[in-house]
Amino acid sequence: MYNKSKLFKIAHSIRTHFETFGQALKTAWALFKISLGRINSICFEKKSTGEVRTAKIERLFLGDVSNGAVKFIEVLENGQTQFRSFRVELLKL
Repeated sequence: MYNKSKLFKIAHSIRTHFETFGQALKTAWALFKISLGRINSICFEKKSTGEVRTAKIERLFLGDVSNGAVKFIEVLENGQTQFRSFRVELLKL
């Protein structure tokens, strides 16, 4: 089961990074699913190079996404983990 209150709090905190609230809600829903463990990999675009990265996620941190940065722990191919982040508006849905 999911917490609608938490979902809408995330959407309201990131709405300034999107043109419409619907886009923010769609992204918040995807982030929420990732944090619940239903999705274990994500694609996002690196703003500096335009490269699209795919990352396998061990854990996603939704504590403070209002600044637009989503922090997560990525599992590398060799099994090591590493702390990363991406801009919320660059998440590929």
